[in-house]
Amino acid sequence: MSVDVGANPVSQLAPRERVELILSHLDHLPTLPALAARLLAATTSEKSCAADVVELIEADVSLTAAVLRMVRRADLGLPAQPTTVARAVTLLGFKAVRNVMLSLQVFEAFDAPAETNRAAHRRREFWKHSLATACASEMIAERTGGATAAGEAFVCGLLHDIGKVALDVCLPKAYARVVEQAERRHACICDVEREFFGLDHTGAGRRLATRWGLPQAVVDCVWLHHQ
Repeated sequence: MSVDVGANPVSQLAPRERVELILSHLDHLPTLPALAARLLAATTSEKSCAADVVELIEADVSLTAAVLRMVRRADLGLPAQPTTVARAVTLLGFKAVRNVMLSLQVFEAFDAPAETNRAAHRRREFWKHSLATACASEMIAERTGGATAAGEAFVCGLLHDIGKVALDVCLPKAYARVVEQAERRHACICDVEREFFGLDHTGAGRRLATRWGLPQAVVDCVWLHHQ
């Protein structure tokens, strides 16, 4: 849901009114898809295993098709392409499949056509940054905290900037100006967000992550990753 009327209509409101308006519209964003919520739980739970994720994927026709397409694109030189998710996971690796499937599910919550090519490019760069952060977080955690911590670190990295896309969806024209101002001034985007909206993407992300019922460690990472 977009609330833009002009380039930056919310700036005309008093600070408290601006924050209340934006938070109210964040509450109208889509809820996290049920399958994404289960994938997140399976990824961060000590009791879950690869078989649990395979079962979740196999229960969804579109995700099953996506996994099998991944195998074909990988061009593994197989005499026959696998026809089951379990076999595909064995060939591609559990982490690769989990990462792509989880990313697809979470990002589809915000799947809306961009108004301009520049906006579409901005959104693609955002997702690339999120996935890169997730992979780096997982690699660090694997060396310091074990498999469970690594799975949770991946989710934290993937979602740490979710507040940016939430603000972009609610206020696309105003947020485009925020990005342009931050780039032009070489400023921290949080500072510019607060100038425009009265809150930044960490506060917006915390609101959304809490509404989605994400684990507290993920909520804290979304909220505090700039500190």
